[in-house]
Amino acid sequence: MSAPIIIGVDHGYAAMKTTHFSFHTGLVAHEHEPYTLNNVLEYGGKYYVVGSGRQPLQKDKTQTEDYYLLTLAAVAKELAYRNAGTAADIPRSASQWHIFGLHPHGSPFTSPKIPASAS
Repeated sequence: MSAPIIIGVDHGYAAMKTTHFSFHTGLVAHEHEPYTLNNVLEYGGKYYVVGSGRQPLQKDKTQTEDYYLLTLAAVAKELAYRNAGTAADIPRSASQWHIFGLHPHGSPFTSPKIPASAS
């Protein structure tokens, strides 16, 4: 078993940001492999082109799967940058995540709200 890799991801409305990458939050699903393989996430038998456009403003970014998919894309970019491959086991259960950040009003939080169906 390899050692865990810590990857910080900032989930903005306009862009996803990691230490080495920043890309727009646009996400377009395709049933078949798209003509380009640039910025493509393959997940659950579908292909997602990430980085063009942006997500609409959402009070709670966990209500749809979009930001989970964008997180997978961000992690894959960082893994590739670190020559660690592009496949990883990323738990969907919030209890298995190690998340730290600041609420807009400055109070710390440590876990996101994940819909029950995602566990």
